[in-house]
Amino acid sequence: MEVAEEVAQEVIQFIAGFLKQPLDKVRPEKDLTALIHESFVLIQMIVELQETMGVRLMQKDLQNVKTVSHLIEAVQAKKKGA
Repeated sequence: MEVAEEVAQEVIQFIAGFLKQPLDKVRPEKDLTALIHESFVLIQMIVELQETMGVRLMQKDLQNVKTVSHLIEAVQAKKKGA
């Protein structure tokens, strides 16, 4: 498995675990707001995701993040640059 695919799987597994949702509910094309209805929970999830993945996402990194796929790409970009 290549690194990008591995990161994608880790992010999806993290989101599913954090939200206590089955993996098949957390698909790359899914809007984060469809999965998470409260902005505080979204922020909390991203903070914990950063700690788990060993990355630091800045506000500009998250500016256009709307879907699970966008979040995966933001994490992948930080992992690549780390």
